[in-house]
Order: sequence, then structure tokens, then C-alpha cells
Amino acid sequence: MTAVHGTVLTWGGVKKVGRVQRAWPRLPPSDIIKALIKVKPDIEKMARTTFDVYSPVSFAYQTLERGMNYVINVNVGDECVHAMASETLPHGEKLTVLRIQYPKALSDPLKPF
Repeated sequence: MTAVHGTVLTWGGVKKVGRVQRAWPRLPPSDIIKALIKVKPDIEKMARTTFDVYSPVSFAYQTLERGMNYVINVNVGDECVHAMASETLPHGEKLTVLRIQYPKALSDPLKPF
């Protein structure tokens, strides 16, 4: 179990909490955030712009037999980017951005697309 602070989203719903215990299959949240930082150039290319601000805000995940799917809300200043990404397990070495929705508002609901 990994302690998570902030907003935790799962495919099944939203939990807004100060602290929650959540079982993370394969990757703890800090590793997911590090992987999102690595794919910033991919997201910028898809958005056809560069971002001075790039901060993952919240995400949802789906566990599959051979991998994980993520939908991520990334703050990029006055707007946000929603990104769909996947990784292959066991313990995927690379997060692959499949598609994005940009621009989005911080208040826009985060759901698979």
C-alpha cells in the first residue's frame, strides 16, 4: 500500500481526500509522475506548442492483464492537457502517450477518451 495525498481517481470513480491508502499495481504514484515528466516532449508535440508550466495534477488508471492505462490531467499554466497513456507490464519501462485533449480547463472532468 502507498500513501497518496490529493485527488485520486480510478476508472470507477473519484475520491478527493487528504490522505488515502491505495494499492498501486506495479508503480507507485511518484514513478508515474516521473514517467509523465519524461513524456512532456511527446505531449508538447501532440499539442503543437511548448509548456513553461507542466505539472501533473490528477490521474486515473485501469489495470489490464498485460499493462496499465492512464488518463492524466496536466496543468500547463492557465489551461490543462488531458492525456491518455499506456504501459506494458511487468513493470513497464516506458509510458506511451496515445492521445491528448488540449486545451482543457482544470474543472473539466477527467475521463477516458
